[in-house]
Amino acid sequence: MPDIELLLHELHPHDQLEALLEGRIQAGFITAPGQRLPPELTAVKVGSWPLRVAMPAGHPLAQRDRVSPSLLREEPFIDYAGSKDEQGLPALQRIMGFAPPIRYRGTSIMAVISLVAAGLGAALVPSSIATLHLDDNVVFLPLTGVTEMMEMIVAYRRDERAPAVRAFCEIVSGTARA
Repeated sequence: MPDIELLLHELHPHDQLEALLEGRIQAGFITAPGQRLPPELTAVKVGSWPLRVAMPAGHPLAQRDRVSPSLLREEPFIDYAGSKDEQGLPALQRIMGFAPPIRYRGTSIMAVISLVAAGLGAALVPSSIATLHLDDNVVFLPLTGVTEMMEMIVAYRRDERAPAVRAFCEIVSGTARA
């Protein structure tokens, strides 16, 4: 795509949706379990990954092959910092079957993993993060009975007229299918 300027900004999914609706950004990569789009937006799916619990490697449950959410009921959790309304807890509650005690919030996946590595709690992350080998002090375990996936989409306005934005979304969609 010649003569195209691509700027990347890290935004919470809620803030991305707001920025898309206000025209401050033209497309956004959004990952959030169960995220619903406003009718003014459309999206193409980039991928989906099973959820994992990220735990400190020294935690007693970290030696297991998988862990039941019920065993994590009393564990301190690290959630993703929301924008204005801290939307993460209802999603966590839906996925886990209970509302885990949130002790810390990270502004990015790297911040969340760093807090887990420091032994401050556990977090839900997409399985794709485990393949990055970010920190030897963190293990990523499958959750027994949890079937919800973390999806990544590229969202954009339905009335988007810029050919470059539409072409970008088509390329992303084609790459995801390949």
